Amino acid sequence: MKKRGIVLVCLCLAVIIGSTGCNLIKKTAKEDKLTDEDIEEIGELMEDYVDALRNWEYEPLYDLTTLDLDGKESWLSNSIQMQRDAEPGSERAAEFEYCKYIASTIEADYDLDDLEFDNGKAFLEVDFSTVYWAEVSWQEYKNANGMVSDLKRTDKKEHVSDEITFKKVDGEWKITRTESLFDLLLFYCNTPRLSGADVEYTDYVETEPEVTQTFNIVPVTEEQYINAMDYNHYELYISQDNIEAFEERYFEESCGDFDFDGNGATESIYFGYMEDYGPYFSITVYDPEADGVYFCYNTLPDACIDPDGDGSFVMYVTDNGIVVTYSYEEDGFYKCETIVYNKIFFPDSYYRYEKDLSTGSENYYTNFIQGLSDDDVISASEYETVIGNCANSANVIVYNKGFAPGSCIEAPQTSITYDEWRTRDEMSDYYESIIDG
Repeated sequence: MKKRGIVLVCLCLAVIIGSTGCNLIKKTAKEDKLTDEDIEEIGELMEDYVDALRNWEYEPLYDLTTLDLDGKESWLSNSIQMQRDAEPGSERAAEFEYCKYIASTIEADYDLDDLEFDNGKAFLEVDFSTVYWAEVSWQEYKNANGMVSDLKRTDKKEHVSDEITFKKVDGEWKITRTESLFDLLLFYCNTPRLSGADVEYTDYVETEPEVTQTFNIVPVTEEQYINAMDYNHYELYISQDNIEAFEERYFEESCGDFDFDGNGATESIYFGYMEDYGPYFSITVYDPEADGVYFCYNTLPDACIDPDGDGSFVMYVTDNGIVVTYSYEEDGFYKCETIVYNKIFFPDSYYRYEKDLSTGSENYYTNFIQGLSDDDVISASEYETVIGNCANSANVIVYNKGFAPGSCIEAPQTSITYDEWRTRDEMSDYYESIIDG
């Protein structure tokens, strides 16, 4: 069964560092002014750059690049430093071990003979890869050992294509732009949740996932509230291209602002669109303890969000968390998928109803997605009990297309609906007004 991106991530998969694209008419290095010495220096620069990424270090990037590590790209330097400074045995320290291992698997495939040059800049296409971390990122573990152990068991790779731009700065070649650094290092904010008290990393050993269902939601302070709004605003900034692509393709009011967990700091929710992934939603979740954010993200079938599509999509809040359901037709089947998220926005379980449109046969499936097993077949009554309880527990419908109350077992049974969706520009202005006081 193909799951559609049920992942907890920092969703800016199309974040572009620097300007997007390159409109220059490029010539090959052999046809222009790159000397053998230039090519050799660029090759050494690339080796040092990849080594810095593999070592999960940001300090060398100050010397190797002109990236704004204290500004626009501070997400990288701040995250690594925060993990380093974490108290030994803490969840943040375990995340450091997780990220450090994934970074150590980074490989870069490129050919310096393919360097292109124009107007004082050199350009190189690079195919980066890491261990395939997505299947581990939404699991829950007792300690850091389990994370790394599961990463080591997979032979699959995550690939990211990039174009890197080089330019001489004060007589020395530097990396001045990279299109996909955020994509490559996306694992840094896509870390599994740790449920055990002993999270200290010791060695690669087998561990079993352990689920915790008690969540202490603490109200935020005034300062934390402003910090949360600042993060919400920044997320809309770095995801601008994806959100505007969605608004152009589907509808304009793509951004919402809703307090899902009841801690007093509203979460930013937006719809985005990426050519390779299609439409998706992303929720920016502020963590007061870490003074940082993580993200709840899921891709969606096109028909479920397109106003002219024949699919349906609903997101609603219950006392226990968030429920997302979407239905569509695919390969001769009607499918209805439901993801149940807990109060801290981690996916707890998954359910799917399928009907063969040619024979009328029906099947029901579930997957407790903290584990690694395939979907399990369940009975119609089991499915209807769980999904019906979710629908009957709905407090507020955050977004709804096509699930009228009573129309099906999956439809939430409440008339209370969030209706303050805005365009990206309007929501950005709203956050600015709060931040500026």
